[in-house]
Amino acid sequence: MKLMIISNLYPPRGLGGYEIAAQDVADGLAAQGHEVRVLTSPMEGERPAHDAHVHRILGLKTFGPVTDTTLSVSRFLHYEAAVSQVDNSLILLGELREFAPDHVMAFNLVGLGGIGLIDVLRQTGTSWSLNLGDAVPLGLTKGLDQRILDVFGVDSTSWFKDIPFVSVSSLLIDEIEAGGVRLGPDRLLMPRGVDAPPLPASHAIAALRRPDGITRFVFTGSLHENKGVDIMLQAVAAVHKRFPDIVVDIFGRGEDEKYRTMAAELGVGGLAIFHGYVDRSTIFTALSKAEAFLFPTWEREPLGQAPLQAAAMGCVPIITAQAGVAEWLSDGAHCIKIDRTSSALASAMTAILTGEIDGRALGARASRHVRGALSNQNYLSALARFIDQAVAVHLRSNGRTPASRDATEIIARDARAQTVLHTVLRENEGY
Repeated sequence: MKLMIISNLYPPRGLGGYEIAAQDVADGLAAQGHEVRVLTSPMEGERPAHDAHVHRILGLKTFGPVTDTTLSVSRFLHYEAAVSQVDNSLILLGELREFAPDHVMAFNLVGLGGIGLIDVLRQTGTSWSLNLGDAVPLGLTKGLDQRILDVFGVDSTSWFKDIPFVSVSSLLIDEIEAGGVRLGPDRLLMPRGVDAPPLPASHAIAALRRPDGITRFVFTGSLHENKGVDIMLQAVAAVHKRFPDIVVDIFGRGEDEKYRTMAAELGVGGLAIFHGYVDRSTIFTALSKAEAFLFPTWEREPLGQAPLQAAAMGCVPIITAQAGVAEWLSDGAHCIKIDRTSSALASAMTAILTGEIDGRALGARASRHVRGALSNQNYLSALARFIDQAVAVHLRSNGRTPASRDATEIIARDARAQTVLHTVLRENEGY
């Protein structure tokens, strides 16, 4: 089968887990024998030698609030990020004609003019689905004047209801629908699978952890408040007062200097080691040597792939009880669930350090669970079946000949939407 993946970011350029998931899906499906093509934005640095199937040709606009600018500029950037970048729409049209995919999977489209891309997929009669690791439908529709959305026929109560989708958690589905976007019944609810390296031999695991009497903890993720970096550092500082021989390895980028300063002010600057962005093999090695993985993320975390990776390596995940990943791990069997406070995190860390919780046994159970039910192989198999079904349903409804879509129609629709945008801006700002 010929499969296309669209993602606003793709490794080695990235912010978090979803673009890594897009790469894992692309590589996994290609390994199964499918012909895969990825459309994404340009990258930083040198192009990896192995990604000839990755077409880094889409323009990416901001997908967050823009500060220090006028309201008009901010709203126009929002339009290009969420609604339409006509060049991207035309690029997609050309790729659909040239590659002729059997199915397209759309990951995060915010920043690419996602509504325009979806419009192209709809108008060309392409079989496609959403692969949701975040509230992308809300990111594409919220904060926009309905008159702009009307140009593309977007009604949040119905526009997404006929789209097959994959979601990493029911928490994410609930958030999207609570935001006013109605999703349809054709869905696959499953966390993105974990493809972890083999564990060391069982007799070597104990030797890996706590070498020289040092107990290591790991944190990975973007270094921002929503991920709970401040909570993590406060907990480490509290535990350090009783257990001086601990270290936390911190992987990721973001507000690095802010948190280095915070660690120093809390008196843990020497034991909070900031490694920056590293490859996954380095993280897996660190997890194999750590006692627990610290994940005090915000309650709306759609999933959190990193705790699953930690569990696969026998490293006990300590996770926010309301996060999406908590749907897939049982408290006391595969993880430790906590309230999102530094005191709760410190208590869980202390319970492992004192032996009140048998971290080795818990980690072993977590590893068996993730490497079994939540493995990447299981996920890819379920995803392939889901795609097969989506294609079959699409063919029954639309036949084998996709509808034609002329480039002039795409340009004209974008022009109409921009005319409406300018009208909205004049109404709101009086120019």
